[in-house]
Amino acid sequence: MTTGVVIARYGKQKKWWLKAHRTFGILGAFQVWAGFFTAIVMVSRSGGEHFDVPHAWLGLLAALLALAAPLAGQMQLTLRNKAPRLRIVHHWIGRLTLAFLFLNMVIGLILAR
Repeated sequence: MTTGVVIARYGKQKKWWLKAHRTFGILGAFQVWAGFFTAIVMVSRSGGEHFDVPHAWLGLLAALLALAAPLAGQMQLTLRNKAPRLRIVHHWIGRLTLAFLFLNMVIGLILAR
């Protein structure tokens, strides 16, 4: 997802930027969900409780936002009359997603100690 952000921020002068931005955003969301489901399986196999710690809840929130970011991006291209507002929403969802993912990685590393 970070690659998608960098492309959107610095690559808009290239003809291919939107296609690359969309591709990396979707791939990033897929990876977040793959990690989320992997975490659920790992907790199940270890006998732990699901959503027992804030790390799990923040992971769920980040996964939901990772799904919402590409949807909001596509909606701004589809609903042209609402594009300016949806663009702002898309930008903030993307920023929050990356921030929550980073924060959750830090919390997960602290919990793993």
